[in-house]
Amino acid sequence: MWLTGLDVIGSIASILTLPGLVVGYVNLSRKIRALRTPRGVSEHAVEFNDGSVAINLVPIAKLTFLPRRGDTVMLPGEHGESDAGAYEVTGVCHCYVEPTEVTGPCPAELLKVVAYVAKK
Repeated sequence: MWLTGLDVIGSIASILTLPGLVVGYVNLSRKIRALRTPRGVSEHAVEFNDGSVAINLVPIAKLTFLPRRGDTVMLPGEHGESDAGAYEVTGVCHCYVEPTEVTGPCPAELLKVVAYVAKK
């Protein structure tokens, strides 16, 4: 007799938890798909470019301000190479993308900043 009551409780619990499992699976598959999409090296970073090659990359989150045209920046070189030193910012390009998580009116999300520099 008590097994019938337990059977009913188990059936109700299964019916109530099934939608939660489906939602959890869908969210997990979205996150896995987002992690598998290839990302560029300079995404979410400021790229200092001298016109032909990227000199340095700095994560946007670590900056207190973004470089502007006319600013002088000190950039390190790799292992003391000659590309280290003072550079003048000659132009700035901001690259934006549409966020995928927002469903309403969509603001732009800053993807990367390219600062064109010339050696001083």
